[in-house]
Amino acid sequence: EKLINEEFKIWKKTVPLLYDTIQTFVQESPSLTIEPLSKVELSSDKNEVEVKFLLGTYAHSPDATNYLKLAGIKLPSTLTPDFKNSIPIPAGGAIIPKFQLLQKWIHPNEVNKARYNKFNDKIATFTKTGDIKVWDFKHEEPIKTLKFHKKDGFGLEWGIDNELLLTGGEDAKIALWDLSSSTNSPSRVFKNHDSIVNDFSWNHKIPTLFGSVSDDRSIQFVDIRSSDDKPLIKITDAHKDVINAIQFNPSLDNLFVTGSADNLISIWDLRNPVEPIRQLYGHNNAITQLQFNPTSPNLLASSSNDRRIMIWDLNKLDEEFDVDDYIKNEADDPTLAFIHGGHTSRISEFSWIPGVNNTIISAGEDNLIQVWK
Repeated sequence: EKLINEEFKIWKKTVPLLYDTIQTFVQESPSLTIEPLSKVELSSDKNEVEVKFLLGTYAHSPDATNYLKLAGIKLPSTLTPDFKNSIPIPAGGAIIPKFQLLQKWIHPNEVNKARYNKFNDKIATFTKTGDIKVWDFKHEEPIKTLKFHKKDGFGLEWGIDNELLLTGGEDAKIALWDLSSSTNSPSRVFKNHDSIVNDFSWNHKIPTLFGSVSDDRSIQFVDIRSSDDKPLIKITDAHKDVINAIQFNPSLDNLFVTGSADNLISIWDLRNPVEPIRQLYGHNNAITQLQFNPTSPNLLASSSNDRRIMIWDLNKLDEEFDVDDYIKNEADDPTLAFIHGGHTSRISEFSWIPGVNNTIISAGEDNLIQVWK
C-alpha cells in the first residue's frame, strides 16, 4: 500500500510533462466495465466535445441496487481529428472537468461487462447469473433477456456492423445470438474450449470469422459460414498460463494479439500460427485486456493487474531487442511507447475513445474513471 502511494505521488508530479490532457472522476463504487459510444458531439461554440460512455456499478451489499449508467464528459475539441478547420480559438479559460450522469437503468446485480452496438443502437450486458440483458435508450427495462449461460461470464462482443452477439464465460461454452431474429435462444453454440472463455475478437476483413481465448490456454478460430461447430484453427498451449485477451488488428486482417497471465503479449500471423512473431515485454502481472487504436492501428494498448496501461508502437517491431537484456534490466522493449500509471488499484477496463485522437478512458477498482492522452 505504501509503495503504491509513493508511486502514485511520483506519477502525479510527472503528469504535466507526460499528458496532453487528463481528467479524473471519482465514483461511489468501482465499475467493472467502460464502453464509449461511437459518436462524439461538438458544442455550439465548437470549443468542447462531449464523449458519452457506459459504465456499471458494483455494489457489494446484498440489498444494494446496481445500475447500468450512461455518462458524459466534456473534452477540449482540439483533441478531435478535424478541429483545425472549424474551431475558433477559445477566449475563455480552460474547461473544468464535468462528469454528467445522463441516464441510468436498474440492473440485476453488478454489470460484468457492457457493450454498445452502433449498428442497432443497442446495449448488451453480462450479468452475474449468466443472463444477457439487451437494452435500448428509450426504455427503462431490458428489451430482451437472453438465457443460456448458467454461470458468470465476461465474454461479450457484438459482430461488426450487424446484430450478431457472442457470449461466453465460466461454463466454457460460446453462444452466438442473432438479435435480428425473433427467437431468444442462441443460433449456434460452440463447446470447443475446456475451461472458462475469457474474450473474443471478430476479424475486420472477414466479419464471419472470430477468435476466442480461454483458461485452457488455447486460441480457437471459428468461421460461422461453416456448418461445422469445430474450430477452423486451434492453437493449443499458446501461452504458459491462462489467456485473458485477444484482438484482431483493424487493418491487417492476418495480424492478431493475445494477452495472458504469463505477463506477456503475443503477436501472431493467422497464416502461420505455429508460434508468435514476437512477444511484448513490459508488464509484470497478468495481461487483462488488449485494444488496437481504431485510427492508428499500429498502436496497441494493454492493461494488466500491475495497475498499468501500456501503449505499444508495432511500427517499431523491426528494432533490435534482446529478451536477455530486458530480463537483466539493461533494455526496455523498443515497441513500448507509453506507460499510464494513474490507477492505484487493478484496472477493470479501458477503451480508446472513437472520434477523439489517441485518447483513452479507463476504469479501475480504485473507483476512478480517467480520460487521458
